[in-house]
Amino acid sequence: MTAGILSAGSLMRAHGNRQIIDARTRHEYEAGHIPGAVWMGWEEWCNPAPAPQGSILHEAGYWGVLREAPEVWFSERLSACGVNLQAPLVVYSGGPRSRGREGRIAWMLLYLGAQDVALLDGGWPAWLEEAGRVDVAPAAPAVEGSVVTFQPHRRRSVSQISAGWRAGTTPLFVDTRSPEEFAGHMQEYLPRRGRFPGAGLVSFLSLFDCSGCYVDRDTYLRLLPMGMVGSDKVVAYCEVGVRAAVFSLLHEIYTGAIMPLCDGSLVEWAVQSRLPLQSGIPYQPSQLTAP
Repeated sequence: MTAGILSAGSLMRAHGNRQIIDARTRHEYEAGHIPGAVWMGWEEWCNPAPAPQGSILHEAGYWGVLREAPEVWFSERLSACGVNLQAPLVVYSGGPRSRGREGRIAWMLLYLGAQDVALLDGGWPAWLEEAGRVDVAPAAPAVEGSVVTFQPHRRRSVSQISAGWRAGTTPLFVDTRSPEEFAGHMQEYLPRRGRFPGAGLVSFLSLFDCSGCYVDRDTYLRLLPMGMVGSDKVVAYCEVGVRAAVFSLLHEIYTGAIMPLCDGSLVEWAVQSRLPLQSGIPYQPSQLTAP
């Protein structure tokens, strides 16, 4: 089971040999997409938020915990979307402005047992520049039920992390939000703000170059917090487990090591008052990243 990066040119040449998944919003997909692409929105695959009726956490995009359901539920949903986990897949969104939607879908597919999942480098803008071919007709080819096999090593739930916390064992957390979010200065809708204690920072936007493509391997390695390279105890998180999914997959692609994603991320952590949060400390790049 592998993750990779595919350029728009390579996808154009291999068109028909890979199943294409559009992870942008439904509105963006319907306005125009890569020919043959099916649509998957990450919000459609999450648990309902355990919050009072009327809470903003019930709105799409505010709760990121992956659905707790049996494998057959996911298999039926994938078939309805027209996705076959046993086929080579490529997932795209709108580049950095999509805030990791492609990474979250790609991570989920790998967690469900997909064999070969690639991220489209540069996303939709790169496709338009390279190929320019656009379709507006929805594509949902009928497929046989995918064989879903959960890959638990790709995921760390908040309950697993908190149990480890009580037992005195915690991973090295890497936060992929912005420096302002990391310091606890944003996301006013949360009852508590800040970051996982001891977390390092690799901001989501730092994973892209000026053209909107993913940074290369050498640049990526320079972004990593000290002590992280070679560690098998690293967990990625962000606000709702979307931006961090891109980081998790780039880490796997560039180092060969699978980095688990905390899909509940900061939002699920923050609503549980017994779990510790660190905040109020100014962001100091020299303390958090390797030189």
